Amino acid sequence: QTLINQLFSLEQGTLLYLSSGPGRGEEIKDKLSFADGFRLHFNMLRFHLRSHKGVNHGVNRNEWVTHFVSPSLSRLIAVLNLCVYPAARQHPGLTVPSQELAKDAAREMFQLIFGLGPTTSTK
Repeated sequence: QTLINQLFSLEQGTLLYLSSGPGRGEEIKDKLSFADGFRLHFNMLRFHLRSHKGVNHGVNRNEWVTHFVSPSLSRLIAVLNLCVYPAARQHPGLTVPSQELAKDAAREMFQLIFGLGPTTSTK
């Protein structure tokens, strides 16, 4: 289970911090599923995030922002979503973390990669 959680953290951190385009932790929680929201273009995964800044009474006028992931990291994300996560879901003792935990998972990856303490903000 620890390995699945670490892989999930790596995936979410990659999508938020290592893809092209701006992103925030709250936005990564609302990304579409791999099957619905990702497309492969020239060996790079493309997906969209939408900012929550300026939302007024539930109305979000912000446009979706296109993000691209490098070819090597795209392969990692594809293997996770097409092979690792489906196998983990079939194993009775394993669960794949929900997208609600993506913000915290991305923060953990960022802190681990850059050697920051748990009290350091990623902003």
